[in-house]
Amino acid sequence: VKKTGARAYVYNLDRFFEKHKYTAAEKILWDSEELDHLLMKYDRDIVRVSFAVQYLCYPQIEKLYKAGFDHIIHNFVLRDLYTAEEITRFEECFADENKINTITSLTKGQWSEMIRYRLTLDEWIWLKRMLNTYKISDSSLPVFIRMTIRGGSGFMKDFASVCRISEDGSPVYEADQLVSDLARDHGNTGLEPHQACRYLCDYIRMCRRNRIVPAYRSTNLREEHDTLVIMENEKKHRRNDEKTQEIYDERFNELSCYLYEDEELAVILPHRYSDLIYEGRHNHNCVGSIYVSRYEKGQSNIFFIREKNKIEESYITVELNRACDSTVQAFYSHNRRITKKRDLKFIDRWLEHNRRFNVTAA
Repeated sequence: VKKTGARAYVYNLDRFFEKHKYTAAEKILWDSEELDHLLMKYDRDIVRVSFAVQYLCYPQIEKLYKAGFDHIIHNFVLRDLYTAEEITRFEECFADENKINTITSLTKGQWSEMIRYRLTLDEWIWLKRMLNTYKISDSSLPVFIRMTIRGGSGFMKDFASVCRISEDGSPVYEADQLVSDLARDHGNTGLEPHQACRYLCDYIRMCRRNRIVPAYRSTNLREEHDTLVIMENEKKHRRNDEKTQEIYDERFNELSCYLYEDEELAVILPHRYSDLIYEGRHNHNCVGSIYVSRYEKGQSNIFFIREKNKIEESYITVELNRACDSTVQAFYSHNRRITKKRDLKFIDRWLEHNRRFNVTAA
């Protein structure tokens, strides 16, 4: 690339020497500024002619060039840099109209923002399709463009996939809100926005594979995702379901003597592997991940406290010590401390019941 002031000229030496035979006398110009001038003049003239020819076919390139699309138009003029398929995409992306907004079919704010990031034709056409399909505000557009550039084709595929999800005929995720949630890390993933989109997409796929209703717009996406990963990994190692169930039956028989209830609350035990997964997922704790193997090996005693009128819904997750006469930990969902007097008194009475049983059994 040779630059003169603010202008730049690009030339191809191989192409130049194919078209122009040089004499022995001209060889002395190889390293001279005169040859540079000749080459620049040659390529500049070719570009001008090419631009004029392309203008006859695509008059919109003049307005596009003036509007800031110079890098795309320059490459398009040098037709050899584009395949026939890319030319078709160019024609699809930039309509033959009279006004720049109709040529791009975008608002001025949108195409001005897209120009600022010097997008490739592939990035441009995908973003344009998304903007024509989904409503994305001007304030969210810069973030959306950065996600596209950084995430590449993987992000494009994942974002489109999430936006296509619908329930009862309505989209689950509005594109503009999805961009905002990813940017604000609403799912508490600790990831970059384009990576969080992949996390979300993977989470939804795993839910479908396991016939679980996704927790759309979860505020703990990483936890939801990682729990399912652990569950799927565990499933791979659990080929013999009968042996697995035997473990849970044995543990239930071992701990059932510590079951307790009153008029409002009841203590229950996990009957199967999936009960721990459910509890961890719905109470947003790690009992469905790292505590699964501990419970199966007898290293941890896990109980669930449920409200009797909502016995299927997670409420309090409890881990007791080996003798089951004191708590190791007990939390509401999201590992919140127990604060209700009713619940604290119930736990005290339950532990006292367990102590009496231990004395009697001894």
